[in-house]
Amino acid sequence: MIWGVTILVFGSLLVAAVALRGLIFGGRAQRLEAVQRRLEALSPVDPAAPLAAHSFFRDRSYSSIPLLDRVLQKLPRISDVQLLIHQAGSPCNMGTLVLSASVLASLGLLGGLVEESYALALGLGLLGLLLPLVWLRFLRKRRLAALDEQFSEAVDLIARALRAGHSFGSGLKMAAEEMDEPVSGELSRTFEDYSYGKSMDDALADLARRAGLQDVKFFATAVALQRETGGNLAEILDNMGHIIRQRYSLMRQVKALSAEGRISAIILSIMAPGLLVVLWLISPGYLSLLFTHPLGNTLLLVGGGFQLAGILVIKKLTNLKV
Repeated sequence: MIWGVTILVFGSLLVAAVALRGLIFGGRAQRLEAVQRRLEALSPVDPAAPLAAHSFFRDRSYSSIPLLDRVLQKLPRISDVQLLIHQAGSPCNMGTLVLSASVLASLGLLGGLVEESYALALGLGLLGLLLPLVWLRFLRKRRLAALDEQFSEAVDLIARALRAGHSFGSGLKMAAEEMDEPVSGELSRTFEDYSYGKSMDDALADLARRAGLQDVKFFATAVALQRETGGNLAEILDNMGHIIRQRYSLMRQVKALSAEGRISAIILSIMAPGLLVVLWLISPGYLSLLFTHPLGNTLLLVGGGFQLAGILVIKKLTNLKV
C-alpha cells in the first residue's frame, strides 16, 4: 500500500510539474512571435488580407507542449473534445484540459488510498477525471444559450444590410462588428474563412458545425439554397428572424411552466448525496462499514449507479425541446 501511495504521489507531482512548465515556459509565446513576423512580412495592401493571413496562421495545435500535442493528435475522436472546448468559449486548450483532469484524478485516487478504501479511491478518481468535462459542458450550455438568444438579432441585421444594398459578405461583417460575444466571434471567424478563400457555403457549414444550434443550421441551409436557386434573401432572413424569435418566446414559456418539475428534479438529485455527507460529518462510525467492508463498497457502488441513472432519467423527462 505504501509503495502504491508513493508512486501515485510522485506521478501526481510529475504531472503537475509538467503542466506548470507548459503554462509558464511553453512555446506559445514563441509561436505567436513567429506568426506576427510572418504577418508583418506579408505587407498586405488589400484590407481583407490581414484577416486572410490570420485565418491561415490560426493556431490548430492541441497543446503548447510538443510531446503532449503529438500524443493528442493521434487520439481518436479528439476533435469532438476540441469542439466542446470551442463551444465553451475556449477557456483552455486541449493539453491544459488533459493535464488538469489527470491531476484531479490522481489527487482523488490518492485521497481514497489514504483512507484505505478502494471504492472511495475509484469514485474520487472518476469524479476528478470528469470534473473538467462537467465544467466545460456548463460553460458550453451558457454560451450556446447566449448565442441562441442573440442570433435572431444578427439575422435581422444582415437582412437590413442586404436591403441597404450591401452584399451578404458585407452584411456578415457588419453583424460581426455590431453584435456582442459570442455571436460576434462566430460571425467574425466565418467572415475570415470566407475572406481567405473558402466558399460562402463551406464557411457557413463550418459555422453551423461549430455552433451546433438548429437555428444556425437553418440559416446556413437557407443561404446555401438561395445562392443556388435565387430569390429575395432579405425577405427569407426576415421570415427566419421572426420564426426564431417566436420559437425562443415559446421556449421561455415552456421553461416557466416546467420550473416546478425541474426544481423537484434538483432536490431529488442532491438529497441522497447530501444526506450521505451530513451523516458522515455527524456520525462517521455510522457509515464506516460502507467504506471498509467489501459488501459496503458494493452497496455504495450500486447505490451510486442507481442514483446516477435516476438523475439521467429525471433530466430526460424535464428536458423539453421546442
